[in-house]
Amino acid sequence: MLSARVVLIAGAALLALAVGLAMPTTPTASAQGSAKITTTLQPGINRVGWAEAEADVATLFKAIPRLDMAYAWDAGARRFRWAARDGSGDLRTLTPGMGLWLALGGAEPFTWTRPMLPPGGVGLVPLREGWNLVAWSGRDGIAPAEAFRGLGGVLTEAWGWDAQAQRRGHHAPGVRVRGNALSTLYNGSAYWLRVSGAKHWWQFPPRVEFPVDVTPARQAELRVLVDGVVSFFIERTGIAVPDLTVRFTADRPELCGGGYDGRMRVIKVDCFRPLAHEYTHAIQSYLRSHDQRGQPRGYAGPRVP
Repeated sequence: MLSARVVLIAGAALLALAVGLAMPTTPTASAQGSAKITTTLQPGINRVGWAEAEADVATLFKAIPRLDMAYAWDAGARRFRWAARDGSGDLRTLTPGMGLWLALGGAEPFTWTRPMLPPGGVGLVPLREGWNLVAWSGRDGIAPAEAFRGLGGVLTEAWGWDAQAQRRGHHAPGVRVRGNALSTLYNGSAYWLRVSGAKHWWQFPPRVEFPVDVTPARQAELRVLVDGVVSFFIERTGIAVPDLTVRFTADRPELCGGGYDGRMRVIKVDCFRPLAHEYTHAIQSYLRSHDQRGQPRGYAGPRVP
């Protein structure tokens, strides 16, 4: 039986031959999707995510009339960059996936509705070793264990912020948090993540379906393998496929193979090897549909927790 490493390398070679190692371009305003995010900003500190196309920081002050200050964490320099309404500061550009601390003036909440890039434009968030302040643009109302599934063993801890209560929520993998636990991630919010190594966080992990007789332990093993294949391609090519389903089946166990239909990939429970090959077909299909649409492939102040 081939090792997982051999399977992944073979899959990468197939992808290189099929579509080339094309990296996604920076999303632009023309790639804006029809989805929108609505966030209620509270007077004081708010932590939100930038899920739009790349823009000048002045865009933020135009959209939020009572915004006094904006802060973003530079994970490479390990310091905050900031911008004020008068144009001062060293935060100049807002990029998809960026987390922001926003200081809202006045005494009343402000409802901020803004467009969200489609999954191909935002949702692949680079993380550096140490602390990162990043946006969540995946499924709304998701539990931390599911949202952080694709981070494997690099996630050390995560913090969220309840703007209305002005308090933090904590999550640590495998640890029962006492007190204010981070229970839910919301679309358009930003979260502190501390990771032990550089990683691309794909916020739209594949849905995985199993036959009824597959044990929870085996399901967990197979999910890890699926995430490993997806992460491999993301980190080496910059390409990820949203809205993908991997369905494991027990049909005809004597055969080792796979198949696909649109965004569905069918794999035998006891024969995982073809998934890397099938995933290359998913990437081909995704890039072809993206090309046809003409879209790109593809914080006083705040404190570190």
